[in-house]
Amino acid sequence: MTADYPLDSFERMIATNVRGMFVSMKHELAQMQSQGFGSIVNISSGAGLVGVAGFAAYSASKWAEVGMTKSAALEYAKHGIRINAIAPAWWTPRYGRLPRQPILNQPSGLSRHTQSAGSRQPTK
Repeated sequence: MTADYPLDSFERMIATNVRGMFVSMKHELAQMQSQGFGSIVNISSGAGLVGVAGFAAYSASKWAEVGMTKSAALEYAKHGIRINAIAPAWWTPRYGRLPRQPILNQPSGLSRHTQSAGSRQPTK
């Protein structure tokens, strides 16, 4: 539950996922700007596209990654740099593409499914 989640764990999640992606993109974009083109594919999660009960910190970090990817894609498209994110998620025949609740400890019927987020601008 969100109210019971330790603050230091939340801060570590944000630092790892959000800050980590920001620092990586900062250096990648500097290089790509100097060469005039490039492509970045960030890894987010289906939890960054819909809320998932019991995973508020993780979902918040993944929503931030998707938002950062979309914002940077809009900023850098005119420079010939494409920025996208893939968002792996659980897929099950019973629940469809992405369940609103996490499916844990279910050994059968689980496979992976990806969705994309971000820019679809052509590169030079």
